[in-house]
Amino acid sequence: LWVALLVVFGRGLGIGGDLLRLAGRLTIGLIIFVVVAMLVLRQYMRRQGAQLASLRGMLHAMRRQKLVWLVHGVLGLVVWGLYALKAHVVFLGLLGQGSLVLAFVVTMSAYAVALLPVSPGGLGTFEATFVTVSSPFGVSVEGALAVVVLLRLVTFWLSLAVSAVTVGWIVFIKRRHHTTASGFSG
Repeated sequence: LWVALLVVFGRGLGIGGDLLRLAGRLTIGLIIFVVVAMLVLRQYMRRQGAQLASLRGMLHAMRRQKLVWLVHGVLGLVVWGLYALKAHVVFLGLLGQGSLVLAFVVTMSAYAVALLPVSPGGLGTFEATFVTVSSPFGVSVEGALAVVVLLRLVTFWLSLAVSAVTVGWIVFIKRRHHTTASGFSG
């Protein structure tokens, strides 16, 4: 039925034969993939019955802990709000412009798009979305790029550098302590 509809609407829209055949083959391939995936998933569910029952029990126990869910929800909102506040401070500091609404909309949009698995680790999607969404608010491309690079520097690269120095220091101290405790100093 789907292929018939594709043919009818494809010809009605003026789509040529090669493209229409390719779309039909892709559709049939997708249908076969979905059917095979459902069969494999059914087999998997049968084999994993005990683990799924355990998971259901754990989820049921979690539903009863409403205070924990509330606290985690509030903490999540605070953290996301701080991301927007940080963007607002950077907008004001670098560009001397920008409202909290601008920072909130741009930051939340950029993080939402960065969550999509378009590139490894969302590489570049956050930055591209940030610049694109900033433009209708009257922020220049250069200004938005400066803001987003500084945000990424503060959010990720600075914390990565601090973490690397901390781990290096801990390893250095442990090695030093290990060599002096064992009496070996060479």
